[in-house]
Parts: sequence; C-alpha cells; structure tokens
Amino acid sequence: MKIAIAANAANIDSEVAEHAARAPFYLIFDDDGLLHAALANPLAASGRSAGPEAAKFLAGHGVSLVAAGDFGPHFVAALDEHGIGHIRKIGRAADVIAELVPGEESDD
Repeated sequence: MKIAIAANAANIDSEVAEHAARAPFYLIFDDDGLLHAALANPLAASGRSAGPEAAKFLAGHGVSLVAAGDFGPHFVAALDEHGIGHIRKIGRAADVIAELVPGEESDD
C-alpha cells in the first residue's frame, strides 16, 4: 500500500496542502510509513480538470490512499474510479503519516 500526502513542500516537515488535486507536491509513503518519493504535482496550476488528472497521476504511482486538507467532488469521484481512498487531514506531513501508520515514529 502506498499513501500519498498532498503537501506544500517536498519534505516530511511540510504542512499538508489544503487543496488535494492542486497540491504543489505529493509525498509518497510505503506501508511502513517510510518516504518513498516526493513528487512535484504536474497539475498544481491546472484548470478545471485537475481532479481527474491528479487521480490518474496518483494511480500511476500505485497510490491506494490520499490525505489532504480538502477534496473537491470531481477528485473524489476520480479517486473512487481508481480504487483510491481519501482522508481529510491537516498538520505536518510527518505527523499525519505517523497517525496513518500506527507504531511508526515521525522523523523529527
């Protein structure tokens, strides 16, 4: 399982981005809570089709869950089509992944 956290910067100390489909970055974590990749979101400045395209981008990276501050309805529908779950979270990415993967400590 891979978890994507929509983030404002490309590191685990970043705050979770408010807008999921247009987040500047996606931090991709493995099922042990370890950072696998920090991907610049090619749709961050995209127009109205950002949600479906962002879902396709994340599906292409094997993501099964996305965490962000908020999700638009088109993004949610596209995530559902790809079998990707979503959860609303705010705060620091390291704290969010520690919460989502119990037993893992964040790298402070």
